[in-house]
Amino acid sequence: MGNGNNDGVSFAAPGDLLYSLPTICDWMPPLTEKTLDSVSALMLHEDDWRQVELIAMEHKDEIEAMLDGIYDIYEKERSPGGAFRKIYVRRLIADPLSVRRLNADSLRKLFSKAIEYHALRYEAFEGIVQGGFARRTEGGLLLYGRQDGSVLHTLCLEIIGRGRGLEEDGLVIENFCVAHRLVLVDWCFCQAMVPGDEPFRAYFSPSGKGYRSIGRRP
Repeated sequence: MGNGNNDGVSFAAPGDLLYSLPTICDWMPPLTEKTLDSVSALMLHEDDWRQVELIAMEHKDEIEAMLDGIYDIYEKERSPGGAFRKIYVRRLIADPLSVRRLNADSLRKLFSKAIEYHALRYEAFEGIVQGGFARRTEGGLLLYGRQDGSVLHTLCLEIIGRGRGLEEDGLVIENFCVAHRLVLVDWCFCQAMVPGDEPFRAYFSPSGKGYRSIGRRP
């Protein structure tokens, strides 16, 4: 959740702790003792875990409840400089895809040309995420998450560039959401996007906006 080195947290005055994010996920996946060379693994800041993700539509009530809580942070706890005096910790929906039993290979086939990382790890911790995976498309879409064997457990997104193929990547994600009744949620932007709606496609447009990793901010 930040360590005082501007990794999600900044200090405005003694005793006045400010957060650069309005929300973080309470649950982090387990790590193995094995550590791979950072060149072959996607390095992820722990605060970035599940900030943009796909969730089964059955969790609609929990999604709305947490978005309401994050909206309150924006409305009541934002400082004049844009940081936050409080942070909303998301404790609901531990298993966003469990009701679907989605096959991990089906996702890999949809993005067969994507660059595949050998592992997923956190910047501040030794070891790699158990069952972690990560892929990057030419269009600038980063897909990462966790699988239990062949079953997808968590699927997160981040747009790290807006290349020529990003809109096509977005259509692939949209069709995936339609086929499996999923919703795209950007927690920090307080948005839940349903496939078929304009905000969903606009999210992947060349001029779109969305969550950006702490580690990849300017």
